[in-house]
Amino acid sequence: MHKSFVAGLAVFGLMATAANAAYSWNSVQIWGGGYVPGVTFTTSGNAYLRTDVGGAYKLNSDDSWTPLNDAFTNPDDMGSVAIAVDSENENYVYSTAGLYMASWSSSASLLRSSDGGSTWTKLPIKLNGTDLYLAGNGEGRGMGNRLAIKGTTVFLGTNQNGLIKSTDRGATWSKAGTFATGVSAVFFDKSGNVYAAPYEGGLYKSTNGGSSFSQISGISGVVYQAAISGNIVWLTTNTTKTTDQNGVGGGAVFMYDISAGSAKKITNIGSSCGFLGVATTDNGKNAVVSTGGCWSGNAGLFDNNFVPHESIFYTQDAGSSWKEILKKGTFDKTTAPGSAN
Repeated sequence: MHKSFVAGLAVFGLMATAANAAYSWNSVQIWGGGYVPGVTFTTSGNAYLRTDVGGAYKLNSDDSWTPLNDAFTNPDDMGSVAIAVDSENENYVYSTAGLYMASWSSSASLLRSSDGGSTWTKLPIKLNGTDLYLAGNGEGRGMGNRLAIKGTTVFLGTNQNGLIKSTDRGATWSKAGTFATGVSAVFFDKSGNVYAAPYEGGLYKSTNGGSSFSQISGISGVVYQAAISGNIVWLTTNTTKTTDQNGVGGGAVFMYDISAGSAKKITNIGSSCGFLGVATTDNGKNAVVSTGGCWSGNAGLFDNNFVPHESIFYTQDAGSSWKEILKKGTFDKTTAPGSAN
């Protein structure tokens, strides 16, 4: 199973320019609110997405989307920093709930479904009896994925409390590792080893279920997003040490080969911008990355003076060569007029 996450892209509104006419980009009608900073796919072809303030959604066979959070009445439950599926049983779907890192906001919860998102159980996220907070609508909302599930074991990367672990599907939590700040991404490899990317920078590996971690050499900067397929991990990082997606101009892309135990920085993509989203498949051979921090001009997205700037790059040979499949994308709100507000 691989998980794919593309953030930093308003996937409902990017349109290809004439220079990339071979690729057609169209609006995705979700009929929901908020940004879409995370998408995850299952091996059977199901897809789930999360929004910063508008809840989570599941893709239907007719390309429509079913809202998953409508049964919850607390507005703070509509914000999510992560959504993921159990790698051993995709009927189990997990999403976080919590909008802000503040005591006036509701504390964080884990939303758990055992029937593919049809019904949900809400579980409080507490560490040593203390409520934790997650910022679905805060800085770093596009990082991820922060959830990794394998059977009854759940890992969650928090905004400020490091990495936490549950062995009872989210009912109770304990600290994993010694990370002092937030954790932007966590995932399993095929052997069951756990990887975590703390705000301190770099990528760390645990071979003992999260009790201790060792840093992987050759990866620098704060990991913004991670994607794994087979034994290959793709990472976008931010060397300016910020979790804000608007400040990733110093970012980079890395590829880590788990079997070889080696990481390398990808330098031939052809962009001087930072990078945000990353997704991969086919044992890491195919990958896409999106740029970030390419701001041009001061106009808003739907202002007549808006200057297109962000791009998407695609490799089919594990990074040896890249094609710019979206060049300086513009935004089209014709089918989503409310997005202009």
